[in-house]
Amino acid sequence: MRGADPVELKARTILIYENVSGGLPTPFVIRLGRAEPDIVLEWESRNHQGTLHMHRKAVESGRQLTLSELFEVGVDMETDQATTKWLSQEIFRELLEHGSAQVRLNRVRGELKLVGRASRVIEVDGEEVEVPVLLIQDSRRGTWVFLNNPRNPLLLEYASPHYREALKRVSNSDRNQLRWLRRLPPIR
Repeated sequence: MRGADPVELKARTILIYENVSGGLPTPFVIRLGRAEPDIVLEWESRNHQGTLHMHRKAVESGRQLTLSELFEVGVDMETDQATTKWLSQEIFRELLEHGSAQVRLNRVRGELKLVGRASRVIEVDGEEVEVPVLLIQDSRRGTWVFLNNPRNPLLLEYASPHYREALKRVSNSDRNQLRWLRRLPPIR
């Protein structure tokens, strides 16, 4: 039986997504170096890898949400404005309180609208776990599913007419290791 947070994120948590574009599924792996108050992670796809540091300001109040722009080929990225794979705490709060939030989606003005709440089953440490989720629609015909957790509004699924990505597995094993980050940057 899991505690109050069935998708606990901590240092060395691994998130495995599957991206589908043009009918071809490809894995996308994220290894967390730090999950709060800022987020530091390593990422790798089939052909590329890098690191990303989302500063505390972005995690708390960032107004830009991106799926891919922060993941540039082989580049270490830092941002105090944008988030990826997580909603900022401010956007999450606005969605719950007002039902919508103005954002920049990959730098283009847009709006997210809360269209419902539900639950989803995901694999966490080899077990299927049912988690509460928020169902979101954006002004560009995309649909989003985020974990309904103000401390961890993690992206579980995104779908558009030509692209889909979904979280397949979460691993919190103590054996998980970072591959490229030898020293975590200071909290920013």
